[in-house]
Amino acid sequence: MEAELGHIEKVHQDTLREVSDFPLNRWEEKRVCEELNTRRPAAVVLFGINEHLIHHRAQVSAYLHILTGKKVSPYHV
Repeated sequence: MEAELGHIEKVHQDTLREVSDFPLNRWEEKRVCEELNTRRPAAVVLFGINEHLIHHRAQVSAYLHILTGKKVSPYHV
């Protein structure tokens, strides 16, 4: 479990580092995925990644609660 949480945190920190220097004018550039037939601005893609991460953290929290019967959080608080 700690390895999984560590990996989630690493990906989060890597993403923050990568986007911190991304110029504001580039956030509206369209990203195209021909395989999925989608075209979305870079900002929308990043928001989708964030929502996906939140979803998985919530899953971890719910399953840990079921398994342990305790209130748990995948966030380091």
